[in-house]
Amino acid sequence: MDVYSLAVVMSEVCMLRAPYSDSDIGSSAALMCSHVRVGGRPTIDDNAPVLKSCAEYRLLMEQCWAADPGVRPTVAGALEALRVCMAENVMA
Repeated sequence: MDVYSLAVVMSEVCMLRAPYSDSDIGSSAALMCSHVRVGGRPTIDDNAPVLKSCAEYRLLMEQCWAADPGVRPTVAGALEALRVCMAENVMA
């Protein structure tokens, strides 16, 4: 699994909707690829409940879909950060 894909799934969980569903891209794979190639990412609402309870969630998403794959966390590192974020949320 690529961590970029993990971030897209995280955005879907966060926003409770498919990525890019709020844009003209819709479900067109070709349009999504073009959008991503020029630096586009799914829209994230700062008021999403998961972001209010775990500020690191957004940061992790952004790190995972960094334009330079070399600066993205490893899958293991991303999953560990997600576990910590969720554990802190459950314990709060």
